[in-house]
Amino acid sequence: MKARILCLVLVVLSASFSGCGVGNVESNSSLSNNRGKIEGTSWVSRKTEIDGKTIPAGTVQLNFSPSTFLVCEWDGDKFRGKYILGPGDTVIWKFDEPLNGSTEHSYQCMFDGNQLTLKDQKETEIIFDRVK
Repeated sequence: MKARILCLVLVVLSASFSGCGVGNVESNSSLSNNRGKIEGTSWVSRKTEIDGKTIPAGTVQLNFSPSTFLVCEWDGDKFRGKYILGPGDTVIWKFDEPLNGSTEHSYQCMFDGNQLTLKDQKETEIIFDRVK
């Protein structure tokens, strides 16, 4: 059940970005709004509803290392990879193993103090609180 919900969340968050080129994101990282905000932080999700499914608070944890490693933990399951700062609010996640058929996912990440809003092109969002 949790794997299905995870897939649903990631499908909704990444569907509109599938097949969209992100260009050479490494060269765009200097244009990122997120430089200095994401590195070395940890986040835990708030309760949310996506496509009629309630996702309890704390279901998703995100850990962004200072050296661009990423761990996304979903109810005990861990997905590892790296993150790349793209232009503006874009952050690209590249997982070691395919997640929902792809190793690359792109999100808009907006930081406001101790709050992170993760959003896709369809305005579907998950809000996280900073824990570190």
